[in-house]
Amino acid sequence: MIKMQSRDIQLLRYLSKYGVVNRTIIEKIYGDGQYTRRRKKQLSDEKYICKNNKIVYLGTKGREYLKNIGVKEIKQIPGEKYSKERMGKISEILIQLEKVYEC
Repeated sequence: MIKMQSRDIQLLRYLSKYGVVNRTIIEKIYGDGQYTRRRKKQLSDEKYICKNNKIVYLGTKGREYLKNIGVKEIKQIPGEKYSKERMGKISEILIQLEKVYEC
């Protein structure tokens, strides 16, 4: 079992809101390097996230964790690989816009 850090919770919240995030967003949350790859692997091994080389989406424990901390709306994503990759690119743009318009 791993201890959830604030960056992990931020990632899970993005996943609940957008369904999928791509590698660019993960690198902005964790930084670029060996730590990011190891942390992604740990979260994946514990079933908090599901990952491939380009995108990350919620795993079973990630959904449970979000429900336990009070997140009610968790976005469902389509099952096709192409759709997930496209949603990852869209979420990257939306997250950047969200940061611009924060007050």
